[in-house]
Amino acid sequence: MEEENKKSNAQKSPKTKIILVAAFLVVIGLVVAGSALFRPAQKKEPIADAPVTMALEASRVPKDSTIGIVVTYGDAEGSEWKDAANGALVAAKRFELGGTNIAVETRDDRGTVDGARAAVEDLKKSNVSGIVIASSGDHVSGALDEAQKSGLPVILPYYNGPLAQYSDMYRTGASNKDVASTLNKIVQPATNPILLNAGGEPLEGLTAGAVREVGASEDLSTVAKSIQSLASTDREFPIDAVVVSGTAQRQAQLVAQLQKAKIGLPIALTPQATSPVFAKTMIAENASLSNELASAGSQSFDDAALSKGASGQAMNSYLTVVQQMATDEDTLSLAADRPFGEVAPLADSRAHDAVVAMVRAIDDARNTQPQKVAKNLHGLSLGVDDGLTQDALKFDSEEAFAGQTKELRLTNQDLGLRSMNTKDGSANQWFAVTAPQ
Repeated sequence: MEEENKKSNAQKSPKTKIILVAAFLVVIGLVVAGSALFRPAQKKEPIADAPVTMALEASRVPKDSTIGIVVTYGDAEGSEWKDAANGALVAAKRFELGGTNIAVETRDDRGTVDGARAAVEDLKKSNVSGIVIASSGDHVSGALDEAQKSGLPVILPYYNGPLAQYSDMYRTGASNKDVASTLNKIVQPATNPILLNAGGEPLEGLTAGAVREVGASEDLSTVAKSIQSLASTDREFPIDAVVVSGTAQRQAQLVAQLQKAKIGLPIALTPQATSPVFAKTMIAENASLSNELASAGSQSFDDAALSKGASGQAMNSYLTVVQQMATDEDTLSLAADRPFGEVAPLADSRAHDAVVAMVRAIDDARNTQPQKVAKNLHGLSLGVDDGLTQDALKFDSEEAFAGQTKELRLTNQDLGLRSMNTKDGSANQWFAVTAPQ
């Protein structure tokens, strides 16, 4: 049962043997809109020669170290990340395997400004060293305001709102500027794209010939019909691409209606669509999980295991621990309301990397006091050698993501790297567009 102020720790499993494994995938060429893409097929081939590293070491972390996780449960704003946030537990487990116990305390912000503020207040009373906010939306400002007041450093893997007015608050996803630039490239060579804004402030820098605001209660089939009319070649300047922004659920509902109206234009989606809720809603709407649907962001999905060398091994290491935790019936979810195995298909590496970064700051500080952790987090540079699953993070500004913002495509194929899956489609994966070698 989901409740406010839940406290959960990754449950200790029996003595663990480190199993050296290799993940298997294959790639087939796929051409979409003139670009060569990769996606997995049924045949399997080894993708990494070196063994994975399950355990992460942080020998200077004090024994009483605790990290707070703010999550939105229920169906409120930001709740699309509640299952993805379970990647945080995977990070805690990996440090446990390396001999360092990191306590993880979770609070429900209820998707409101007051709830977010109260969640941070309560975590401060629990003496957390820093907070990972695994939510998004306008209400997150309440948590940021309270964290600033309390001197708590914050890492945000999913939030795309403003951060410039705060200190010691870091976004670890691709910046809005880079996302907008990548989305603009995705819809090329379109010259007259339309932006359908289904909630929140549209990203600055998006190139659109027109912006259509979509109301929260507006009939989306009517919106689709209007797009159909605007795309008619009988018009002097028909629209030739669609960019959709809004919550994951609203984007999916809108895309479903565009598909039903048989609008064959390129469709690009803002990063909220990379939430598990997007694919789940698409399945519920009987829509197609097509690789023609594009988004932008980091290569933080299972397909990163396709990469050669250290980067591929880093994602394999993460996925190996996910698998191990999923088979342990005593390991609970972040909400402590069900076995971890039920959320394992959705446990997201972005939440994992946020916790890894906070632990590294605590390790450098050799102290649990938030002010000292914040001081050591600022300026910290991390990569896969430090336990991240992908790319690099540099905490020298509020935009900590230092990797390449990539074009992402949705696949309805099982990547084969997680033995568990979901029946509702929420585990369908995005993958980064990669040119053939």
